[in-house]
Amino acid sequence: MSVPPVEGAVSRNSYAGPLLVVEGSKLDARLASGRDHDPGVEYFMMKYRDLLFPFFDVGANVGLFTVHAAKLNEQGEVFAFEPHPTNAGLLRHNIDAYALRNVRVWEVATSSDDGFLSLGLAPSGMSVGSSVEKRQIAARSLRSVIQETGVAPRFMKLDIEGAEMIALHGCLGSPGFTECILEMEFSWRDHRRSIGELHRIRPLDFYDYEFLLAADDLRAFERPLVSTEIEVGPSRRKVHSVVISNQHEWDALAEALQVRTVERGSRKWECCITPRQMTRQPMISKVPVGGV
Repeated sequence: MSVPPVEGAVSRNSYAGPLLVVEGSKLDARLASGRDHDPGVEYFMMKYRDLLFPFFDVGANVGLFTVHAAKLNEQGEVFAFEPHPTNAGLLRHNIDAYALRNVRVWEVATSSDDGFLSLGLAPSGMSVGSSVEKRQIAARSLRSVIQETGVAPRFMKLDIEGAEMIALHGCLGSPGFTECILEMEFSWRDHRRSIGELHRIRPLDFYDYEFLLAADDLRAFERPLVSTEIEVGPSRRKVHSVVISNQHEWDALAEALQVRTVERGSRKWECCITPRQMTRQPMISKVPVGGV
């Protein structure tokens, strides 16, 4: 399917189909080179395909995962949150190009409360700590969105440039949030100060933390953890799935991730936090990952 042109944007093929992306952006570079973009997100979306909807894409960018989810099930509700005006415009354009009627776009930042945030504005991204031009951006708590719409997420993809904990605080007390599957990009450097807080929100007694690790990551473990080698993304890249379900395993993982972060400060991992009693049921799809 061809996507109509827009000034400043370029069409790139992805596993969701052709999409308009900001020319020169990180997403543009990855798709143009034929590399997967966040294949771990796709892995978890496909693993929990039967539990995917309602799907909240928090930090939707131009809609790679929004479009991917909406095409998986045209009856499934999809909420896409994207505060950047350029990205939000392309997000709407990509949704319209596929005539998707099950997506609702929220052109707002997600925060702990409703109001406004001062965010750095760059051509293809926003950040609280950015040194570029600042702009006041409307913000909503996910709690208020759920109260307004009566729709609570079953699966939430959360990627908002290090402000994930702020958005999670905006979920507390929401109906259904404790049963929501949470997929997020995890940086030990960014999150180490918030680990205790994250575990209070998602305690190890009730939630499994599944990480996707490279073979080099596994060598940083001083204590062995059980891992399963899997293939993710259209290019079938091999990674290891490690499920953490108690404090002993978490301590071993945290020590290893800290070592890897020292070695490579930008290292990040995909993590999916799942309610144990719900996601261990046999209804979960065990389908091959890498395509719809």
